Amino acid sequence: FFLMIRRPPRSTQSRSSAASDVYKRQRLALEVFDKLAVSAYGQKQKVSEVAQVTPKGLSMVVLNVYDESLVSEITKCLETSDKNFQVKRDGKNLVVTQLGGNTKEAKAELVTEMKSLCDLARNNLKKSRQLAVEQVKKFQKFISEDVIKQYEKEVQNIFEKVSAELDTLIKTKEKEIMNA
Repeated sequence: FFLMIRRPPRSTQSRSSAASDVYKRQRLALEVFDKLAVSAYGQKQKVSEVAQVTPKGLSMVVLNVYDESLVSEITKCLETSDKNFQVKRDGKNLVVTQLGGNTKEAKAELVTEMKSLCDLARNNLKKSRQLAVEQVKKFQKFISEDVIKQYEKEVQNIFEKVSAELDTLIKTKEKEIMNA
């Protein structure tokens, strides 16, 4: 009787995709403008609904405001948000730059966020180990105790190997972020 412990299928992304996503957040994400709302036409509207959002670099976006009467309202909304935007008016367009993307504090925040994502991954890994051990124990009626112990040990070895890879990844990405 052969028992096989399956690993989840690997995605097309690299193993470091979660940490890389954190690192890439230094870019000005266009989704931010979906969350910011301005008072327009008697109700709250998303900034992305009243202006065309066009990226112009890592930390710069141009907002082409559809209605020129909303330019001052959008400017006020962006400047008072907690996203640390610098806004320059260019006619109907607003040039929005995110400040503080490369400061020590911003890098430390990215590292903290990356570590919290890695803790989440480690917790999911522990849950997977626990499920695998439970699956192995279901076969107690059919296979000997020695074989069960062997498979439990194999599951533990896989867990330790992946956990070590995760620790290495954290250290590498932390150095990469702090030196960028």
